[in-house]
Amino acid sequence: EAWCVPYPIICDMDAPGFPCIRGNFSAGNTHVIIILRSSIAALFIIIVTSLMMVAVRVITTNRDFKMMAKIHEKMHPGNGLRKQGFSIETIREKNDTTRTVLIQAMVYLLAVTITLIFPIIQMLHLHAEGSLWPNYLELIFMPLQGFFNFAIFLYYKV
Repeated sequence: EAWCVPYPIICDMDAPGFPCIRGNFSAGNTHVIIILRSSIAALFIIIVTSLMMVAVRVITTNRDFKMMAKIHEKMHPGNGLRKQGFSIETIREKNDTTRTVLIQAMVYLLAVTITLIFPIIQMLHLHAEGSLWPNYLELIFMPLQGFFNFAIFLYYKV
């Protein structure tokens, strides 16, 4: 079955008794649907949990950095930041890099989600029977995945 047509190609033939239904899962294949849905749910939970852990780490690092910068400024007023052997500017740059990486990872995840949501809707049969809107949106967004990655790569520099 090709991904760019709404029905299997063999449906063009006049084969009696051959149902032209995309996917055509029978009642005996419900275990396949259950396995697919649970696998996708598990992957979604893993990805969201990982991104949340990174986001919490960036937020706590940012908060710690601000507190450390205030303490350092109180101890060395004026130009004390540049006189120290370890530079608080280096810590600031690393914090900014970490934040940029987090944002870039979230945007990549958003691009993949936008691209793959329509094939997932089709695969799990979450659309109305006979409606072809997920197929047409898949035809639009699947080729755009490369463009999304290219745009993100150009925009976010680490």
